Amino acid sequence: MKEIVYKIADKLNRKDLVSLGAVPASANVIFNLDRVDALATVHGYRDDIGISYSGSDGEWGYLWKDESFMSGENATQKILDHL
Repeated sequence: MKEIVYKIADKLNRKDLVSLGAVPASANVIFNLDRVDALATVHGYRDDIGISYSGSDGEWGYLWKDESFMSGENATQKILDHL
């Protein structure tokens, strides 16, 4: 997973959208009053540029194992649909 994060960060860094030094090794889901708007912004941006996301980290939520699995399947299907 860490390798995928750094590949994505590298692509964003090349487009001057993020600094590689800003990518944490891991992160926790943060729930606050700005979460709904922040989630819409992040997921909307990732959708616009074609970066798929899945699981608890990608969805920014706590998911059960079966929900994480389904999230991964849905992300995979989105990728396959664009091929």
